[in-house]
Amino acid sequence: MYVVTGNRNQIAPQNDITMPWQKVWGAYILAFVAVTVATLLNLLLHNYFDLGNLIFLYLISVTIIAFSGRIGPSMFASILSVMAYGLVFLPSFSNFSSRDFGYLASLIVMILLTQLIVYLIVITRRQTITAQHAERQTAALNKLSRQLASARGVDKLLSIGVTFIGDSFNSDIVALLPEGNDLKVRATSSPNLTMDEKEMSVARWVYDLGQNAGVGTDTLPMASALYIPLLASQGAIGVLRIKRNTTNKLFSPEQLDLLETCANQIALAIDVDRLQEQSKISELKQEIAHTRNALLQTVSKDLRAPLEAIMLSANTQMQLSRELNPENIVRIAQNIHTEAEHLNSIINNLLQITYLESEAIELHKSYGSIKDLITNVLQSSRVKIGSTPVYIKLDKDLPDVPFDQKLLEGVIINLLDNAIKFAPPDKPIEIFAVLSNDKERVIISIEDYGPGIVEDEINLLFDKFYRGRSLTTERGLGLGLAICRIIVEAHGGKIWAENREGGGSAFRFTLSVRM
Repeated sequence: MYVVTGNRNQIAPQNDITMPWQKVWGAYILAFVAVTVATLLNLLLHNYFDLGNLIFLYLISVTIIAFSGRIGPSMFASILSVMAYGLVFLPSFSNFSSRDFGYLASLIVMILLTQLIVYLIVITRRQTITAQHAERQTAALNKLSRQLASARGVDKLLSIGVTFIGDSFNSDIVALLPEGNDLKVRATSSPNLTMDEKEMSVARWVYDLGQNAGVGTDTLPMASALYIPLLASQGAIGVLRIKRNTTNKLFSPEQLDLLETCANQIALAIDVDRLQEQSKISELKQEIAHTRNALLQTVSKDLRAPLEAIMLSANTQMQLSRELNPENIVRIAQNIHTEAEHLNSIINNLLQITYLESEAIELHKSYGSIKDLITNVLQSSRVKIGSTPVYIKLDKDLPDVPFDQKLLEGVIINLLDNAIKFAPPDKPIEIFAVLSNDKERVIISIEDYGPGIVEDEINLLFDKFYRGRSLTTERGLGLGLAICRIIVEAHGGKIWAENREGGGSAFRFTLSVRM
């Protein structure tokens, strides 16, 4: 139960659209003055014009009063004009037995015409005001919607909303959202705005019941501010406290409608943002689960295969050590070394991808030669390359570029290993390094004459744990290209794959020539 106390003698301030009585009487006085002026002008002109033409001055005065948009003063001016015209310019007006039906017809037409003018002008003016209000309201809502649509995060959305409402309505705005079992201030239109316990009680009432309360409403009208709930699809998600900076003023019904619409827009934006965040979290959980399952399946399979091969070879060597000749012993030892090397590569890739994604990469960049970098990689990979021919083509004016020697060697090694998997033994692997047209980047390309890349896989090759459908072996985690992408992007470059025109595939990446 929320109890809000107040002074019983306190008088609620007047509404913005309620006209004080002195203004109402002023409109009637203005109508009387306008008819009087028209009568005086007609007295000056009646000797020069026909009496029927004098009606137009009264019509003008009635029209002027009608433009005020008030029916009462306009009708008063209409009737007063007919009375003045009849009493001043028609001597027989007071004699109802008069047979001067022409003048009587003129009076009837005059009163009907003035009433019609009053009605049409007042209706037109009200429609114009309504249209202008609707236009201003639509423009304001469109502006608020655009601002909310370009923001993300609850705090940012609330900040935009309270600032917009505060500036538009010259008010101090406080936005409250629930935290635990209580409401907490999350955004204000100006700094140092606070709420006492009495105001918090009104805000809690509004949040619990989802209804407006406070000044200008039928609920808790003695409160010092207006409270509007932020209503979303599942009910109230917060409360706006709105306190005008001008004293003794309430919001007009149109302003209240606009305030409620703005509050609904803010609530909708927050609701959508939360739904999107929940959707992202759900997708992230699904992705984590999928990645975890893929990792467990792949790791268990790829780790088991070399371990089984190593154990089998070692067991064979132990059991048949006396019967094996030196050539068989060397062959078994080479098999153990190959499988151990493959196992070490898998573990290194796992550790590297974990490090690269969990921590900020610290690059130790220095200017170096691309030619020397490629030469070092080829020397360290000569066993893997075997008899496959490798051609290197470099621009003559290729400058030194800044890069991390160790990390970039890993990129070229991974791309070279990838080419070796697909290149036929009798077809060469080609390595190109050229300067871009704008002289700002070096483009390095490793190309093969293999079967090429399936079109729908081009954008997937650099994803973690993705292995192309054309691989003939099940071994490998699918981390090599993902590691390459992370390292190249850390250098500020770009990496991509494409099919060659003459067959085969090309993996290319860029490096900036500037530090």
